[in-house]
Amino acid sequence: MTNTSSNILYNKLDSFIKKYYKNLILQGLFLTLIILLSIFFIASVSEYFIYFSTITRTLIVCVFIFLLVYTIISYLLFPILKLYNIKKHITYKQAVSIINKHFPEIKDSLLNSLELLQEEKNNTQFSHQLLEATIEQRIKKLKPYNFAFAVNVKRKFFYAKILSTVLITFFLFHIFFPSIINQGAKRIINYKIHYTKPLPFNFSILNKNLKVHKGSDFILKVKLDGKEIPKNLFVSFRGNEYLMKKNENNIFTHEFQNVNNSISFKLTNEDFSSEKFQLAVLPIPLIIDFNISLFYPPYIAIKEKTLANVGEFSIPAGTKVKFEINSVNTDSLFILFSDSTKHFAQKKDNKFFFTKRFYKSTNYSISLKNQNLLKKNIVNYSIDVIPDMYPNIELVSLEDSVDMNLYYFKGMINDDYGFTNLKFQYKLSSEPDSVFDIHIPINNNINNQEFYFATDFKQLLNEANKINYCFIITDNDKISGFKSTKSKIFEFSKPSADSLHALENKTNQEIEENLQKAAMLAHELSRDIKEFQKQNINSNLTSWEKKKFLKNMTDKQKELENILNKINKKNIDKNNFVKSFDKKNKDILEKQKKIDELLKNLLSDEIKDLMKQLEELQKKFDKNKVNQLAQKMNLSFEDLEKRLDKNLEILKRYQIEQKVDNTINDIKILAEQQQKLSQETKHKSKDNKQLLEEQSSQQEKINEIQKKYKEIQKENSELENKFKLDNFNKQFDDIKKQFQSGKEKLSNSQNRKASKSQSENSNKLNDLAQSMQEMMMQNMQQQVSVDIQQLRQILYNLLSFSFDQEELIKQVKTIKTNNPKYSSILNSQHKLKDNFVIISDSLYAISKRTMQLSSLIDKDVYKINTNLEKVIGELEERQKGKAQTSQQFIITSVNNLTLFLSEALKSLNKMQANSGKTGNKSCKKPGQGMPSISQMRKGQQSLKSQLQNMINQLKSGKGQPDQNALNKRLSQMLAQQEIFQQMINELSNNATREMHNILQEINKNLQKNINDIINRNINRETIKRQNLIITRLLKAEKAEYEREKNKKRESQQIKDYKISNPKKLFEYKRENVNFNEILQFKNLKLNSYYNKKYKNYLKELKFIIND
Repeated sequence: MTNTSSNILYNKLDSFIKKYYKNLILQGLFLTLIILLSIFFIASVSEYFIYFSTITRTLIVCVFIFLLVYTIISYLLFPILKLYNIKKHITYKQAVSIINKHFPEIKDSLLNSLELLQEEKNNTQFSHQLLEATIEQRIKKLKPYNFAFAVNVKRKFFYAKILSTVLITFFLFHIFFPSIINQGAKRIINYKIHYTKPLPFNFSILNKNLKVHKGSDFILKVKLDGKEIPKNLFVSFRGNEYLMKKNENNIFTHEFQNVNNSISFKLTNEDFSSEKFQLAVLPIPLIIDFNISLFYPPYIAIKEKTLANVGEFSIPAGTKVKFEINSVNTDSLFILFSDSTKHFAQKKDNKFFFTKRFYKSTNYSISLKNQNLLKKNIVNYSIDVIPDMYPNIELVSLEDSVDMNLYYFKGMINDDYGFTNLKFQYKLSSEPDSVFDIHIPINNNINNQEFYFATDFKQLLNEANKINYCFIITDNDKISGFKSTKSKIFEFSKPSADSLHALENKTNQEIEENLQKAAMLAHELSRDIKEFQKQNINSNLTSWEKKKFLKNMTDKQKELENILNKINKKNIDKNNFVKSFDKKNKDILEKQKKIDELLKNLLSDEIKDLMKQLEELQKKFDKNKVNQLAQKMNLSFEDLEKRLDKNLEILKRYQIEQKVDNTINDIKILAEQQQKLSQETKHKSKDNKQLLEEQSSQQEKINEIQKKYKEIQKENSELENKFKLDNFNKQFDDIKKQFQSGKEKLSNSQNRKASKSQSENSNKLNDLAQSMQEMMMQNMQQQVSVDIQQLRQILYNLLSFSFDQEELIKQVKTIKTNNPKYSSILNSQHKLKDNFVIISDSLYAISKRTMQLSSLIDKDVYKINTNLEKVIGELEERQKGKAQTSQQFIITSVNNLTLFLSEALKSLNKMQANSGKTGNKSCKKPGQGMPSISQMRKGQQSLKSQLQNMINQLKSGKGQPDQNALNKRLSQMLAQQEIFQQMINELSNNATREMHNILQEINKNLQKNINDIINRNINRETIKRQNLIITRLLKAEKAEYEREKNKKRESQQIKDYKISNPKKLFEYKRENVNFNEILQFKNLKLNSYYNKKYKNYLKELKFIIND
């Protein structure tokens, strides 16, 4: 058998297999279409009428897809793969089996042929040729048969018929009932959408969308339209049905509260169930927490601070604020401020950052935004920006009580955060365009502090007459540019000579009026005392009347004391003011000092003591004490009345001298001005109009000077002891004519002649001033001559009085009280008293003219008068011992007075002798000066020797000493000791504390020695105390030497000390309370509000106390 035969068989079988699979593929296609179209058609028609649920439709779609995939794979894909031999197809035997069923007649032949072919390949036992012959024979028999006809195509045509039927039915329905297929298919395809059967009503959800922000409420609104509207409508979700609320217009609502998660719901009633709706929850932007960091301006010196979840806060102006906000569900964040500015924060992770520096208060709100929501103004806060206030300054000034050019300032400065500098700024009238600063040291870091400053305006003024000044405090606010606050602008003016003279005249007039008033009160008191004595003796006054009388006197005494204190104060204030701005000549200053002493000591210690005793008698009345006190007071007030009258006269005389001296100074100043104007006229420094105005002004001044001089003459005429004042009319007339001549020449532009006239006039003015000075010197010299004559007579009378009194002392000592001659002694004492009245009147008269004698004379005269009254009473009462003591005190006072007047007479004689040599220079006045401590010590050593000699003489037993000589020696010693005691007291008044203690100890021992001398009890203790006095004097001498040594240095430093220590002065004056010791308010930690209130309280309290 050839290969061709076998190939034919195999080819025929392969053709059969291919046709077989092609037939299967076509059958599978028909079957697939039949199944799918049938299901789709049935499902669409069924859906159209039944309205399956979404689950059923989903199941149908799933089954459809499954069948689609299954049929395609099983009936199409697999046959195709087998057709192309990708997948194993049927075997030849299987193919033969199928063919045999169609051709049964070749059943065995075809199968045997195939087997033989297989045997031929596998078995070699048989003859190869034999097999081939057999196979060839059998194949030849099979050639007429077409195996392709063995493929069964009937089923294919059957499926084609069914498919045709399905397609025809589908298209017919689609043509005639398109809605059934379309709507059903649509609902099947959109299986997820819920479809309902058509109802007699329609519903629509009115909400724009079914979205709600998390945590919010959502109201579902459903509107029904149609012929039949159901009564109830339910919303079904989470397995529960909720009846919806029916409103007008068939609108049903339901509120979903606090929706935090999405909700799937549907609308239902008895006949209806809608598709499911989804209420979606949208995330809202939220702030979880936030921090605010505060970065304060550097000059405030406060560390940065962080506030957690605090939106409202207070900050100083210029503070940089950093916002750090932690949020969720937020895409962007912005902050809106009250000035409408919007600032977006930078986002990093879930945090937003924003930084801004604030200078003024503002409100702000924070808004959040995401893709679903813009949430505006979630939080609203305010920022209180505390502006850096201007620094504050308050001042208290204090004028120096002695030098009115010296001013002391105490101030309070305060600020929010500190200072840069404090300065004293002034401007001079002579340099209006220049400003001068003096920096005052302060602690820049203390917000509330006091400062002290002092200045001497005399040094600042120089040639200027006025200065304007203020204090300027500058804070440390670098951001706003260092703010400054200026205090009130003060003015200090140097008073003119005219205003100074006017003040002097006015004050002197007030002092005169008060002196007159005081003299009247003293006279009234003296009269009242006499009246009270008289009534107390001669009438029966009730206790109430006596107390009323005493109270009336006490009130007058207090009034008198107030007037005298007022006089003293006015005089001190006037002198201090005038001395601060005016330079007087030495003589005037000397007299002014004496007047100060007179006015200061008007109210003696004796009178003050009597006043106290009178007040005590008001409380406890004692008739005997009243009589004794009244007698003493009568003498005291009579003496005070005289002294007031005398001081008034002295003050008037001094005022005349002072006014004449002022007139002389005014004339000299005018002479200088005229000379200066002469030079300006000569060199034409100014135009003629200005020169003419100055000439006219100076001409008016000479008229004013002459007018004032005439007033001085009028006042002089009212004095008891008048000065001899020339009228100088001729000189004044010449000067005025010269002024007029110069004025006319200036008017005619004759400058050279005018200058010469002015120069001559200046000389005439100087001549006038010189003439007035000589006139006053002649008055002084004439007064000295008169005083010398009167003092000689007074000294003679005093010596006579002293001798007579000593003689009377001897008689009193030897006579007995029952001796008939005793009355003659009393008469002699009365006569001596009357004689001393003449002496005292003479002393009173001279002391009115010579103030240097006044104070010392007054004391001794008062003592003598007091003891004369006392000794007469004691003699009348036969009290010899007391009378002798009083007489001895009279002798002592007379001796003191004699010694003082002797020294005064020597000084006057010396002054008169030197008056021709000294010219206009002032001389040392009588009574002026005091021995040095060294001289006083030598005098005490001499007295010690005298005492020692007296004791030795008595001890030697050389008979009884001459009593007259002994009395004389003791009187001299007593006089020396009393004068020495007076000097010690005067030294003690102005001594340092150390010197004062030494002098007080000396005075104590000195008083004991004086008592020993009076009692004639001189012994070793007396000598011992005298040694102690000398030792203490030596110590005082050394202390005085050290004091004098340092006096110059201290005098140079004292002004600087005052200026550099104004705080000490304020403390001494008690102008304020030292709050730094009471409350250390810097240590109190208060919040800003209370701290501010506390500071204001302290500041106001301080200055209330100052005021």
